[in-house]
Amino acid sequence: EVFQVQLEVVTPPTGVVLLQSNASIFIEDVNNVTVFLEPTSVDIQEGDGNVTLNIVKSGQTIIPTTIIVTTADETAVAGDDYLPLSLSLTLAPSETSATIFVSILSDEILERDETLA
Repeated sequence: EVFQVQLEVVTPPTGVVLLQSNASIFIEDVNNVTVFLEPTSVDIQEGDGNVTLNIVKSGQTIIPTTIIVTTADETAVAGDDYLPLSLSLTLAPSETSATIFVSILSDEILERDETLA
């Protein structure tokens, strides 16, 4: 959103030099915050440890942003193939990222590749 502020000299009618007669005012929408995960896909072998994910906040980073982080089974099963996550974290004003870790468990079962969300 934009509006203008304008100046006009009324008195005295002569002898005044108006160098800049207007200014543009830009109002930024403070609700424009974008949050996403990086990377969006990870391949890892069983027993390789943790998957590291970054939560990234962009846009109006001056807004504190609370995020709920959970895992969801697809073909991988929480407790058998990975340790589930269920947490809340807040990115403070001007804080633009946080790192989370998902622990990948190892089992001795011969199985197809597994996924979690």
